[in-house]
Amino acid sequence: MISTQMCILSKLSSTLTKVMLILPIAMIATLSSANAQSEVHSITSSGVKPPNFPSDAHLQYRAYVLIDRQPTSGTGDVRWVEDDAKKTYSISSTVNAGQTLRNYIEGSIGDRELKPDSYDQKNISGNASMKFDRAAQQINVTSPSSQKFPLSPHVQDPSSVIWQLVGLARANPDKFQPGAKWTFSVAGPNGVSDWTFEVERVAPAEILGNKDVSAVRIRRVSYNEHQAMDVWLAEKFDWFPTRIRVLEAKNKLVDLMVTSLEGEGFDLKGK
Repeated sequence: MISTQMCILSKLSSTLTKVMLILPIAMIATLSSANAQSEVHSITSSGVKPPNFPSDAHLQYRAYVLIDRQPTSGTGDVRWVEDDAKKTYSISSTVNAGQTLRNYIEGSIGDRELKPDSYDQKNISGNASMKFDRAAQQINVTSPSSQKFPLSPHVQDPSSVIWQLVGLARANPDKFQPGAKWTFSVAGPNGVSDWTFEVERVAPAEILGNKDVSAVRIRRVSYNEHQAMDVWLAEKFDWFPTRIRVLEAKNKLVDLMVTSLEGEGFDLKGK
Protein backbone atom coordinates (compact mmCIF):
# COMPACT_ATOMS: atom_id res chain seq x y z
CA MET A 1 0.00 0.00 0.00
CA ILE A 2 2.75 2.41 1.00
CA SER A 3 4.71 1.45 -2.11
CA THR A 4 1.68 2.24 -4.31
CA GLN A 5 1.20 5.65 -2.65
CA MET A 6 4.88 6.46 -3.08
CA CYS A 7 4.62 5.56 -6.78
CA ILE A 8 1.60 7.86 -7.24
CA LEU A 9 3.37 10.69 -5.41
CA SER A 10 6.42 10.21 -7.58
CA LYS A 11 4.34 10.45 -10.76
CA LEU A 12 2.54 13.56 -9.46
CA SER A 13 5.84 15.18 -8.62
CA SER A 14 7.18 14.42 -12.11
CA THR A 15 4.05 15.84 -13.76
CA LEU A 16 4.18 19.02 -11.64
CA THR A 17 7.82 19.51 -12.54
CA LYS A 18 7.01 19.28 -16.25
CA VAL A 19 4.11 21.74 -15.85
CA MET A 20 6.34 24.20 -13.98
CA LEU A 21 8.89 23.99 -16.77
CA ILE A 22 6.32 24.43 -19.55
CA LEU A 23 4.36 27.33 -17.98
CA PRO A 24 7.15 29.94 -18.13
CA ILE A 25 7.84 29.04 -21.76
CA ALA A 26 4.15 29.38 -22.62
CA MET A 27 3.92 32.68 -20.73
CA ILE A 28 6.97 34.05 -22.54
CA ALA A 29 5.51 33.03 -25.91
CA THR A 30 2.17 34.64 -25.04
CA LEU A 31 3.80 37.85 -23.86
CA SER A 32 6.00 37.99 -26.96
CA SER A 33 2.94 37.61 -29.18
CA ALA A 34 1.05 40.30 -27.25
CA ASN A 35 4.01 42.66 -27.40
CA ALA A 36 4.34 42.12 -31.14
CA GLN A 37 0.67 42.92 -31.67
CA SER A 38 0.62 45.98 -29.38
CA GLU A 39 3.84 47.46 -30.77
CA VAL A 40 3.46 51.04 -31.98
CA HIS A 41 4.75 51.49 -35.53
CA SER A 42 5.58 54.58 -37.52
CA ILE A 43 6.79 55.16 -41.06
CA THR A 44 10.36 55.38 -39.76
CA SER A 45 10.23 52.34 -37.45
CA SER A 46 12.84 49.65 -37.86
CA GLY A 47 11.45 46.70 -39.79
CA VAL A 48 8.71 48.73 -41.51
CA LYS A 49 8.94 48.50 -45.29
CA PRO A 50 8.43 51.65 -47.38
CA PRO A 51 4.79 52.08 -48.42
CA ASN A 52 3.59 50.64 -51.69
CA PHE A 53 1.10 53.19 -52.97
CA PRO A 54 -1.49 52.06 -55.54
CA SER A 55 -1.87 53.28 -59.09
CA ASP A 56 -4.80 55.51 -60.05
CA ALA A 57 -8.09 54.50 -58.47
CA HIS A 58 -11.68 55.69 -58.52
CA LEU A 59 -13.94 54.68 -55.66
CA GLN A 60 -17.64 55.42 -55.29
CA TYR A 61 -19.50 55.18 -52.01
CA ARG A 62 -22.94 55.17 -50.50
CA ALA A 63 -22.91 58.12 -48.11
CA TYR A 64 -24.66 58.69 -44.81
CA VAL A 65 -24.28 62.18 -43.34
CA LEU A 66 -25.47 63.43 -39.98
CA ILE A 67 -25.38 67.16 -39.27
CA ASP A 68 -26.97 68.56 -36.11
CA ARG A 69 -29.13 65.43 -35.74
CA GLN A 70 -30.41 65.77 -39.32
CA PRO A 71 -29.57 62.56 -41.23
CA THR A 72 -29.26 62.56 -45.02
CA SER A 73 -28.04 59.99 -47.50
CA GLY A 74 -26.36 60.35 -50.85
CA THR A 75 -23.20 59.43 -52.72
CA GLY A 76 -19.46 59.80 -52.29
CA ASP A 77 -16.70 59.90 -54.89
CA VAL A 78 -12.97 59.53 -54.18
CA ARG A 79 -10.21 59.69 -56.77
CA TRP A 80 -6.59 58.80 -56.04
CA VAL A 81 -4.21 59.86 -58.83
CA GLU A 82 -0.54 58.91 -58.78
CA ASP A 83 2.09 60.09 -61.27
CA ASP A 84 4.89 57.58 -60.84
CA ALA A 85 7.25 59.44 -63.16
CA LYS A 86 6.87 62.79 -61.38
CA LYS A 87 6.42 61.19 -57.94
CA THR A 88 3.29 63.24 -57.27
CA TYR A 89 -0.23 62.42 -56.10
CA SER A 90 -3.62 64.02 -55.71
CA ILE A 91 -6.74 63.07 -53.77
CA SER A 92 -10.15 64.47 -54.59
CA SER A 93 -13.21 63.63 -52.51
CA THR A 94 -16.80 64.72 -53.01
CA VAL A 95 -19.85 63.83 -50.94
CA ASN A 96 -23.32 64.83 -52.12
CA ALA A 97 -25.87 64.33 -49.38
CA GLY A 98 -28.14 67.31 -48.86
CA GLN A 99 -25.10 69.55 -49.30
CA THR A 100 -21.80 69.14 -51.12
CA LEU A 101 -18.64 68.39 -49.16
CA ARG A 102 -15.25 68.47 -50.89
CA ASN A 103 -11.58 67.76 -50.20
CA TYR A 104 -8.69 68.25 -52.58
CA ILE A 105 -5.04 67.48 -51.81
CA GLU A 106 -1.90 67.65 -53.93
CA GLY A 107 1.58 66.58 -52.97
CA SER A 108 4.68 64.60 -53.72
CA ILE A 109 5.63 61.03 -52.89
CA GLY A 110 8.76 60.58 -50.79
CA ASP A 111 10.73 57.43 -50.10
CA ARG A 112 8.65 56.60 -47.04
CA GLU A 113 5.67 58.93 -46.95
CA LEU A 114 3.25 61.20 -48.73
CA LYS A 115 4.26 64.86 -48.61
CA PRO A 116 1.21 67.09 -49.01
CA ASP A 117 1.76 70.50 -50.63
CA SER A 118 -1.79 71.84 -50.42
CA TYR A 119 -4.97 70.85 -48.63
CA ASP A 120 -8.40 72.35 -49.23
CA GLN A 121 -11.59 71.14 -47.61
CA LYS A 122 -15.23 71.93 -47.30
CA ASN A 123 -16.65 69.50 -44.78
CA ILE A 124 -19.25 69.26 -42.04
CA SER A 125 -17.06 71.26 -39.66
CA GLY A 126 -16.46 74.11 -42.10
CA ASN A 127 -13.83 75.16 -44.62
CA ALA A 128 -10.06 74.86 -44.23
CA SER A 129 -7.08 75.56 -46.45
CA MET A 130 -3.41 74.76 -45.78
CA LYS A 131 -0.19 75.20 -47.75
CA PHE A 132 2.91 73.19 -46.83
CA ASP A 133 5.94 75.42 -47.48
CA ARG A 134 8.89 73.03 -47.33
CA ALA A 135 11.47 75.71 -48.18
CA ALA A 136 10.41 77.80 -45.17
CA GLN A 137 9.56 74.66 -43.16
CA GLN A 138 6.16 75.95 -42.15
CA ILE A 139 2.47 75.26 -42.67
CA ASN A 140 0.42 78.28 -43.73
CA VAL A 141 -3.25 78.08 -42.79
CA THR A 142 -5.40 80.55 -44.72
CA SER A 143 -8.84 79.32 -43.67
CA PRO A 144 -10.75 79.43 -41.35
CA SER A 145 -8.17 81.90 -39.97
CA SER A 146 -4.65 82.90 -40.90
CA GLN A 147 -2.07 80.95 -38.86
CA LYS A 148 1.41 79.48 -39.23
CA PHE A 149 2.85 76.28 -37.75
CA PRO A 150 6.29 74.67 -37.97
CA LEU A 151 6.51 71.94 -40.63
CA SER A 152 8.23 68.93 -39.13
CA PRO A 153 9.27 65.85 -41.14
CA HIS A 154 6.69 63.25 -42.20
CA VAL A 155 3.63 65.43 -41.46
CA GLN A 156 0.37 64.29 -43.10
CA ASP A 157 -3.03 65.91 -43.59
CA PRO A 158 -6.35 64.30 -42.54
CA SER A 159 -6.95 62.80 -46.02
CA SER A 160 -3.41 61.80 -46.99
CA VAL A 161 -3.05 59.83 -43.75
CA ILE A 162 -5.74 57.39 -44.97
CA TRP A 163 -3.75 56.67 -48.14
CA GLN A 164 -0.57 56.46 -46.08
CA LEU A 165 -2.26 53.60 -44.20
CA VAL A 166 -3.23 52.00 -47.53
CA GLY A 167 0.36 52.12 -48.81
CA LEU A 168 1.76 50.78 -45.54
CA ALA A 169 -0.77 47.93 -45.37
CA ARG A 170 0.07 46.90 -48.93
CA ALA A 171 3.76 46.72 -48.01
CA ASN A 172 3.44 45.44 -44.43
CA PRO A 173 0.32 43.25 -44.10
CA ASP A 174 1.94 41.39 -41.18
CA LYS A 175 1.92 44.62 -39.16
CA PHE A 176 -1.82 45.12 -39.55
CA GLN A 177 -2.95 42.45 -37.11
CA PRO A 178 -5.41 43.17 -34.26
CA GLY A 179 -3.73 45.19 -31.52
CA ALA A 180 -1.08 46.75 -33.77
CA LYS A 181 -0.81 50.55 -33.63
CA TRP A 182 0.42 53.18 -36.06
CA THR A 183 1.24 56.78 -35.20
CA PHE A 184 1.51 59.80 -37.52
CA SER A 185 1.96 63.55 -37.23
CA VAL A 186 -1.12 65.14 -38.81
CA ALA A 187 -1.67 68.81 -39.60
CA GLY A 188 -5.06 70.46 -39.25
CA PRO A 189 -6.27 74.07 -39.25
CA ASN A 190 -5.58 74.27 -35.50
CA GLY A 191 -2.05 72.84 -35.53
CA VAL A 192 -0.09 69.60 -35.73
CA SER A 193 -0.82 66.66 -33.45
CA ASP A 194 0.03 62.97 -33.18
CA TRP A 195 -2.65 60.62 -34.42
CA THR A 196 -2.52 57.00 -33.31
CA PHE A 197 -4.47 54.33 -35.16
CA GLU A 198 -5.15 50.88 -33.73
CA VAL A 199 -6.04 47.78 -35.71
CA GLU A 200 -9.17 46.63 -33.92
CA ARG A 201 -10.09 43.43 -35.67
CA VAL A 202 -10.17 41.49 -38.89
CA ALA A 203 -13.78 40.54 -39.57
CA PRO A 204 -15.81 39.22 -42.49
CA ALA A 205 -17.97 41.75 -44.31
CA GLU A 206 -20.03 41.92 -47.48
CA ILE A 207 -18.16 44.23 -49.86
CA LEU A 208 -19.22 44.92 -53.45
CA GLY A 209 -21.55 41.94 -53.37
CA ASN A 210 -18.79 39.61 -52.16
CA LYS A 211 -19.70 37.97 -48.87
CA ASP A 212 -17.27 37.14 -46.08
CA VAL A 213 -14.47 39.35 -47.35
CA SER A 214 -11.94 39.96 -44.60
CA ALA A 215 -11.76 43.66 -43.79
CA VAL A 216 -9.33 45.22 -41.32
CA ARG A 217 -10.94 47.87 -39.15
CA ILE A 218 -8.50 50.60 -38.10
CA ARG A 219 -9.62 53.19 -35.57
CA ARG A 220 -8.03 56.45 -34.60
CA VAL A 221 -7.40 56.44 -30.85
CA SER A 222 -8.71 59.80 -29.64
CA TYR A 223 -9.02 61.44 -26.25
CA ASN A 224 -12.14 63.20 -27.54
CA GLU A 225 -15.21 61.00 -27.78
CA HIS A 226 -16.70 63.41 -30.32
CA GLN A 227 -13.79 63.11 -32.76
CA ALA A 228 -13.10 59.77 -34.39
CA MET A 229 -12.00 58.15 -37.62
CA ASP A 230 -12.51 54.53 -38.63
CA VAL A 231 -11.14 53.06 -41.85
CA TRP A 232 -11.83 49.57 -43.20
CA LEU A 233 -9.20 48.12 -45.54
CA ALA A 234 -9.81 44.89 -47.49
CA GLU A 235 -6.76 42.88 -48.56
CA LYS A 236 -8.76 41.16 -51.30
CA PHE A 237 -9.32 44.57 -52.89
CA ASP A 238 -5.67 45.61 -52.71
CA TRP A 239 -6.17 47.26 -49.30
CA PHE A 240 -8.34 50.05 -50.70
CA PRO A 241 -10.56 51.85 -48.14
CA THR A 242 -13.88 50.06 -48.48
CA ARG A 243 -15.44 52.11 -45.69
CA ILE A 244 -14.52 55.45 -44.12
CA ARG A 245 -16.32 56.78 -41.07
CA VAL A 246 -15.45 60.23 -39.69
CA LEU A 247 -16.97 61.86 -36.62
CA GLU A 248 -15.98 65.54 -36.72
CA ALA A 249 -17.93 66.74 -33.69
CA LYS A 250 -20.98 65.79 -31.67
CA ASN A 251 -23.84 65.08 -34.08
CA LYS A 252 -21.61 65.59 -37.15
CA LEU A 253 -20.82 62.35 -38.96
CA VAL A 254 -19.86 61.16 -42.45
CA ASP A 255 -20.02 57.42 -43.19
CA LEU A 256 -18.96 56.14 -46.62
CA MET A 257 -19.43 52.51 -47.79
CA VAL A 258 -17.93 51.53 -51.14
CA THR A 259 -20.26 50.67 -54.03
CA SER A 260 -17.75 50.51 -56.89
CA LEU A 261 -14.00 50.36 -57.33
CA GLU A 262 -11.99 51.02 -60.45
CA GLY A 263 -8.24 50.59 -60.32
CA GLU A 264 -5.37 48.56 -61.69
CA GLY A 265 -6.74 45.04 -61.92
CA PHE A 266 -10.15 46.10 -60.56
CA ASP A 267 -13.43 47.19 -62.11
CA LEU A 268 -15.97 46.13 -59.55
CA LYS A 269 -19.49 47.26 -58.83
CA GLY A 270 -21.68 46.19 -55.96
CA LYS A 271 -25.22 44.97 -56.15
